Amino acid sequence: MASVQQKFKSFEQKLESDLEGIEMLEMVSNAASVKKAHIAMGVSTLVALFIFLGVGAGILCNLVGFVYPAYASFKAIETKRTDDDTLWLTYWVVYAALCIVETFSDIILSWIPFYYVVKLGLLMWCMHPSTQGAVVIYKNVLAPFLLNHQETVDRTLDDVTRVGAKVSSSAAEAASTVAREQLASAMSRAAADPHTKKDE
Repeated sequence: MASVQQKFKSFEQKLESDLEGIEMLEMVSNAASVKKAHIAMGVSTLVALFIFLGVGAGILCNLVGFVYPAYASFKAIETKRTDDDTLWLTYWVVYAALCIVETFSDIILSWIPFYYVVKLGLLMWCMHPSTQGAVVIYKNVLAPFLLNHQETVDRTLDDVTRVGAKVSSSAAEAASTVAREQLASAMSRAAADPHTKKDE
């Protein structure tokens, strides 16, 4: 039992030193008179409970999948290097593919125990710079699939764009016709109304 306590104490001290310099955490720690390590462990435990119990797990996964990668993408765009741009662009392509798969298989996926735990782990693996899981998925799954079907996808997108342009043009024309008719009708009713004041 003593070795478990010593290991926990050692972990707590290392975590406390790792959290040095995080202003917001230090501010909360000073205000609450609680160690930074304890705050971090408490928040981590709450997050883990939410994920395991499924309460707000979808929102948490989306936040993890969006917030840090969006900020890292912003930083990558602002640097002169291009390798980090490629890394984050690859992440977004993989993330989009995962969202598409999840949208069409949501009914099945919701029955998988600890689905959000797996999803969160997958997202973290995809975005972490040391694992670069997004690059692995892109090179081994997405790139071969998209390269094999590129002509079909391009043709389909062109067709959809053409049809969308025709539909929006027709809708705009119909809306314009209806608006003109309604305006003409309102003007003729106003002209026929005897209570309408006329300029002298």
